[in-house]
Amino acid sequence: MSQSLKLQFRRSLDWLSLNWKEIAWATLPGIIACLAILYPFFLSGGELIYLDSSGSLVSLGQVTHFFDSSGGDWTSYRWIPYILLQVPFLLVFGAASSAIFSKLVFLAIFTIGSVGLYLLYREYEIKSKAAYLLSVAIMSFSPFVYERMMMGQYFVVSSLLCLPLFLYLAKRFADVPSFGRAWPLSLSLCFLTLQLQGFVIGTGLVALFFLSNFLSQERALRKGEGKAYLQLAGVFFLFNLIWLFPYLTLPQNPIFSSIDDSDLAFFSSQHSAGFNTAVKSAMMAGAWRENAVLRAYKTLPTLFTYGFVALLFCLSIYALLKQPKNPLFLTLAVGWVIGLVFATGMSHPWTSGVFEFFYNNLPLFSGFRDSNKFVELIAAAYAILVPIGLYLAFGEKTFSEKKTSSSYLLASGVFVAVFAATIAYNYPALGLWAQLHPISYPSEYLQVQNMIPAGERAVVVPSGIYFSYNWSLAAGLDGRVANPSGKFPWLVVYTPSPQDFGGALKGGVYDCINSNNASCLVENGVRYSLVDYCSNSAFDRSWATNSSTLVNEAGCLKLFRFESNG
Repeated sequence: MSQSLKLQFRRSLDWLSLNWKEIAWATLPGIIACLAILYPFFLSGGELIYLDSSGSLVSLGQVTHFFDSSGGDWTSYRWIPYILLQVPFLLVFGAASSAIFSKLVFLAIFTIGSVGLYLLYREYEIKSKAAYLLSVAIMSFSPFVYERMMMGQYFVVSSLLCLPLFLYLAKRFADVPSFGRAWPLSLSLCFLTLQLQGFVIGTGLVALFFLSNFLSQERALRKGEGKAYLQLAGVFFLFNLIWLFPYLTLPQNPIFSSIDDSDLAFFSSQHSAGFNTAVKSAMMAGAWRENAVLRAYKTLPTLFTYGFVALLFCLSIYALLKQPKNPLFLTLAVGWVIGLVFATGMSHPWTSGVFEFFYNNLPLFSGFRDSNKFVELIAAAYAILVPIGLYLAFGEKTFSEKKTSSSYLLASGVFVAVFAATIAYNYPALGLWAQLHPISYPSEYLQVQNMIPAGERAVVVPSGIYFSYNWSLAAGLDGRVANPSGKFPWLVVYTPSPQDFGGALKGGVYDCINSNNASCLVENGVRYSLVDYCSNSAFDRSWATNSSTLVNEAGCLKLFRFESNG
């Protein structure tokens, strides 16, 4: 029995059997795309700390206190694999591991994208390397990736770049349903999508692929296939118990209950430069904070923007019309429509009713208040269908002819032109156009865990998720970054301010913080305030320092102990 399991395990990894040339082709395009977009980061010893990114871990304390910090937050359990991966780096490099590890993470994210596309093209026997390279370019240099990088939402980028790998593994399972092909798909869906919305989109796209596969083949399950699909469901469930069990047993994350209609308005897709939000979604753009960054379509001729997007759309439709029963093409086409409707969301009268229905009736759908995240389905459709559309338009024989033939040269010239247009369409993605700069945390922020007495908690003042600091202004733009105290949640508590995105967490210590009530905090077991004087915020700090005793300080951070009488 053990020999049989070993053999089955080896066979389940046969998709990894690549020679060194294939490995180079699969990985180098992703690495090159990553370096082209983030080369300032790789030339620096700092990190990209901006808005939704507070960098990687900076101490082993964050690992050892993980369960203290996650006792009431089931969403954190999805991060366990990511946290454990950093432990060896923390042991060897200490605080310096944060910048080192994050560089490797960026390389891994983009490499997974190119590897997934390479394997998918190989599986479907698309033999044109030009088509594959164009796929990498469309996906990596999409406005969606650029916007999310500029917002510090790196794992939203990862969600998109993992989709080709998910589809490849789903195709292999659908072709030969078996346990050996079930667990790689389940494992990748669970552990490569740390961000919950990405997990939902990735899982949903795979389910849509399976449905398209059955509908296109018009057949019933063959003998043994039903069992294999049940095994897939079982393995998928087991892998996801890492966060499903905490979800079912722990209190709900208060961030979901705090979301209201003001959040929907704040996070709605944006229109600009004469493009409405539905068109912006089709352009792979429109994120709520896009007006803060440089945009190519605001500087390039409008005719070029419309023409390029029309080309993407037409080539995608052409690929679908050439092979209307191809499950992959059907999946991507339906995904494009779903992406357009939900990404546009509340910002357009044609789509607001659909989005509002799901928002009001589907549990946890409120987590998609930033509806533009669905644009990843549009970007994935373009990245795969457009190059294949070109490939099919010229015909497979064209790419098997001599490289000196006129048809081959013409096809190559067209691919090069579309590749160049892809980069031009979103040229600010190159080096992030020097809009962000790598920085490092001031040393006092790395000492927070040593400032607060063991077993105690402190409220961070000023309280909020996003602030500009005198040291973060060097990061670029307005210097608005994620509150560093979020790196030490087992020691500190804070609540989003209404200025963050229209709402605040409520109940328990959150009510105390929102009302600046020190006595209330003491009654709820919070006896200290960590006051940050590096923050440029004009928030009132006096309530946390009056009638309090200064007990510790480091740089611009001062720790006060509340008196019991407040």
